[in-house]
Amino acid sequence: MRKIVVALCALAIMGATACKKDDINSDVGNPIPTYTEGYYQPYAQIATISEGGVVAETWTWNDKNLDNIALKNGGNIMFNYTGKYISKVVNTGSEKQEIRYYYQGEALSKCEIYYNGVLAISMDMAHNAAGKISSANLTIDDNFLLNMAGSLFGKGSAFEKLMGRQAAEQMIKMAELAQLDNSKFSVGSKTFTMTLVWNGENVTQQIFNGSVVINISSDDLETLTSILPIPDEAQQYIQLIQLAMLMGGGNLPINMAINDTINVTHDKNYNPFCCYWGDIVSPENLSQNNVLTMQHAGATKISVSLMGQAMDLMNTPFDNYTEYIYQYNDKKYPTQVSGDKNVTYTYKQ
Repeated sequence: MRKIVVALCALAIMGATACKKDDINSDVGNPIPTYTEGYYQPYAQIATISEGGVVAETWTWNDKNLDNIALKNGGNIMFNYTGKYISKVVNTGSEKQEIRYYYQGEALSKCEIYYNGVLAISMDMAHNAAGKISSANLTIDDNFLLNMAGSLFGKGSAFEKLMGRQAAEQMIKMAELAQLDNSKFSVGSKTFTMTLVWNGENVTQQIFNGSVVINISSDDLETLTSILPIPDEAQQYIQLIQLAMLMGGGNLPINMAINDTINVTHDKNYNPFCCYWGDIVSPENLSQNNVLTMQHAGATKISVSLMGQAMDLMNTPFDNYTEYIYQYNDKKYPTQVSGDKNVTYTYKQ
């Protein structure tokens, strides 16, 4: 299943892959989509994607290359090429999102996401022995981390598509805590990583880990504790926290962390979005076969270090399970999928 593109990446990793045409399936006589990094040239070219009976996307092709996606809200996603490689994807919507791609040989090494011309997120890729993307390290601009929670994690964001609604809501809560008083808050260390586990030509597991340290002043501790669902057993330590903050110069590092593991299963038919370029890297656009189920399991945690011991102020587990049901054409490509969204695909003749 492939979710409708509402926006380009906010917090996510962009894919740069293609579908070769040299693996032939003998029973239907058409090429099997396989992972080849560099460009997106599928055998089955999408023409339209409809949601609820309304055309949401219209895809325009220039021979074998995807040229433009017209969205029902009037925006466009435009694909720019340097040789056979896509060098830039531009969303003409209000936030003027732009993704730039960089390569080492034929491998995607880095991509950068800009909002209104300002660099917000950059991602450095690593590959496994088979040459497939295996992990990525993310660098997020502090101002975006503190002030752009809606764009990064809101409804329709790339993060929501990648991690699910529950995880996105937790990230918004974490970002809101960092917005209490920007003059007194600062971002300390931060790390964001994504790991992919492959089984043959399909991604069967995706793991996301994020960690941010926000330095909070003693003046804002009362506001912080009024927002967080502080466990009863932790309330007795608030005065100790205040004392620790005074001893530490009036500031306290708040550790915010999120982790999510997604286990994925697939059908045995062909995925027309295998290596689709212009959306986030996910099992849905890297795998040869269509995703049948996605099981999320993770947690968000906010903690402080008190006299050398970590104390949780918030520890919220989450889980989410989605199953997709497909209808296929005679070439074994999906024409309709039901799940979190009911979507219909038509193909270029």
